[in-house]
Amino acid sequence: MKPFWFFVLLASPSFAQIAVTGTVRDAKTGQPLPFVSVRVLNTAIGTVSGEDGTFRLTVATDSARIGVSRIGYKPVSQMVGRAMTILLTEDQQSLTEVRVRLVNPAHRIVAAAVQNRAQNDPEQLASFQYENYSKSAVTTSPPDPASDRHLFVIETFSTRRFAQPNRSKEIITASRTSGTQATLLSSLSMLMQSFGFYRETITFQLPQVQEAVAYLNPLSPNSQTRYDFFMADTLLNPTGDSTFVIEFTPKIGAKFSGLSGTMHLNSTRFALEYVRAQTADPNTLLHFLLEQTYEPIDGQWFPAKQTIDWTLPGVKHNGKQVLFQTQSWLSNIRLNQPIPTTVFDQQTLDINPDAIYQSDTFWADKQAETLSRTEQNTYQYYQSLSAAKRFGKNAVLNVGEWLTAGVIPLGKTLDLGTQNLFDANVYEGFRPTINLLTNRNFSQLVRLDGKIAYGFRDKAWKYEGRIRVNLNEARRMTWTLGYRNDISEPANVQYFIWNFPQIPYELLRTFLISRADKLRQWKSELSLRALRYATVSLSVTDEIRTPTYGYKYANPDLDMWQMSQFHSTEVGLGIRYAYNEQFAQVGRGSLITRSPSPTISLHAAKGIMAFTGSTLDYVKVNLKVDYSFQTRGLGETFVTVSAGKTWGDLPYPYLYNGRGALGANNLIWVANHFQTMGLYEFASDQYANAFVTHNFKHWLGKPTTPWFQPELSVVQGIAVGSLRNKSNHEGIQFKTLEKGYFESGVLVDNLYRQKLKNLVYIGAGLGVFRRWGSYASDRSNENWAVRLVWNVAF
Repeated sequence: MKPFWFFVLLASPSFAQIAVTGTVRDAKTGQPLPFVSVRVLNTAIGTVSGEDGTFRLTVATDSARIGVSRIGYKPVSQMVGRAMTILLTEDQQSLTEVRVRLVNPAHRIVAAAVQNRAQNDPEQLASFQYENYSKSAVTTSPPDPASDRHLFVIETFSTRRFAQPNRSKEIITASRTSGTQATLLSSLSMLMQSFGFYRETITFQLPQVQEAVAYLNPLSPNSQTRYDFFMADTLLNPTGDSTFVIEFTPKIGAKFSGLSGTMHLNSTRFALEYVRAQTADPNTLLHFLLEQTYEPIDGQWFPAKQTIDWTLPGVKHNGKQVLFQTQSWLSNIRLNQPIPTTVFDQQTLDINPDAIYQSDTFWADKQAETLSRTEQNTYQYYQSLSAAKRFGKNAVLNVGEWLTAGVIPLGKTLDLGTQNLFDANVYEGFRPTINLLTNRNFSQLVRLDGKIAYGFRDKAWKYEGRIRVNLNEARRMTWTLGYRNDISEPANVQYFIWNFPQIPYELLRTFLISRADKLRQWKSELSLRALRYATVSLSVTDEIRTPTYGYKYANPDLDMWQMSQFHSTEVGLGIRYAYNEQFAQVGRGSLITRSPSPTISLHAAKGIMAFTGSTLDYVKVNLKVDYSFQTRGLGETFVTVSAGKTWGDLPYPYLYNGRGALGANNLIWVANHFQTMGLYEFASDQYANAFVTHNFKHWLGKPTTPWFQPELSVVQGIAVGSLRNKSNHEGIQFKTLEKGYFESGVLVDNLYRQKLKNLVYIGAGLGVFRRWGSYASDRSNENWAVRLVWNVAF
């Protein structure tokens, strides 16, 4: 009889075990919700919903009740069932409500997670590689039920490799966008993501935006002083460990760009299992909502899925908010396997030329999930349009594709350059420029480039032609032969101006040029990437300069009396080292995605009296160093140091001016220049100067008034120099810098900030500068300068 009573006991309610399965969904959208806390009430039994929103539990009785909760949603409880569908409704107040607890265990857990950050961060591994399928949609909120389609659907498939120290290379091998062959949105979907959640700042570098969009990570040192943390739940896992659910939000009155949301930390090593974060400041014009799910791989929690929604509140379509949504699934993840160093270069994101030609069979194999009906309808809609209507609906994407490369296509093989299309300066006045160049359809080996410009003030035509040969794509080795018949500002280091981009605030200096030499120049240059961050160039330049400002050079020792035209032949060596500089292919162009620091530019030149008729024999060495760093809680510091020295007597066009920015009617601040120094007030044959700018960011506080968001900066500039044989220079007046030039200033940015069509903020402020020391004027008002400061930000 014993077996009989055994089965009777098992069948009794006190021994029954009931398997419960269910799915948690958003009540409004119907989308499954991952990482939802599901707990059997009045017990320690609980679990978390998976990526597809499903969960599985075993309960002792069918009368049990479960509680379901997730940050940002109203909690619910209900009786268990065999197959449950639970709908959660968003709760906008849950992220902002203030809760006070006498003891906050979340601080201890967050501190442990910060302490273990290095061993949990995937980017601290020796190496990793993975494949990434991403699906994005440009859509509206709420969606248009009548059309049941998105504005655009974008799919990308890429491979990424990473190795220490901080080397990364991602190649988009497949890309398709509904209705167009443009790859602009494919590359943007990659750039607008943030891999992992362990860096001190969560940074998004948007193309053609000067400053990165950066947020202080709640998992950063001493984050308890900046963030409020709350223990929302503790989940017991089948594996025997626990998951701590912690909510976070910036402290009231925070003076930094922060995030709010929730994170799940595993009790074993306090590693992230899941994070959901969004911008905390409602006044920013760029909002995002990020979700990352991690999976254990070879003992390491590694990102496996990511979703991110971007919103620009000012961008609307038919009166509805436009969203940019991206989902990414990582697969074939391999950790700590050797990766050849030849894989990596400064271009961290590339698009294969044949990426847009992948077949439907390829996409069906790579898709992590089947396209929804709305996504399929989007593709079908564009396919049903005529070629002309399809081009019109994708005009914004096509124009964006062109602008990333700085060109407008004029045909299959010819482009129009846009960089100097509408140029101007004081000497030439308005200077429209037509720049025609061939593209890769003409030849992948050779590019032809021609310019013609006209100055409406000097009433003169200028023209330029170049041929560039790509010798080695991997090394970025090119040979260029060019001819210029143009103007050039005297006493400036042309290598620093034309060979490499400057920050926008420095470029304002080119509009102030009021003194020019007529220039006829032939130049041959070989350039290559010699090291990971180093570019080397070798050049031979032959030029004739004719000053237009009445200058004459008189040197009796060299038998050069009253020379007003100068012929030089120069051999040059240039080296530019830009640590950590990174680029990404965006559309047809290549844009900086990580600004370098430090940047070291060195140029050495030897003037030779060759068979060309050159009359100048000299040696010049020029050096420029740019460096920036952040001090936690105190802001960011920018340092620029430049120096130059010549050997041999040289006429004024080949000397150094003083980097002044006090030009006619100039009211705008020009970075790394002296605001109180005249454009051509000083000249040297050897010099050194330094500019230090420190931005305190929100050190003054973060007022609640949207149009008043002041940022304080202090600026200090110093210059010294000397000049031999000053009397040899006739027809111009200038001073020398032996006693040192000093200028101090204070900038207050964003004294007034205004939305531009609800897309970006245009900020305006003031800077006040004073020159002091030996070169201060006896007239006090001449020692002061007031400048407008501007910026563009989200």
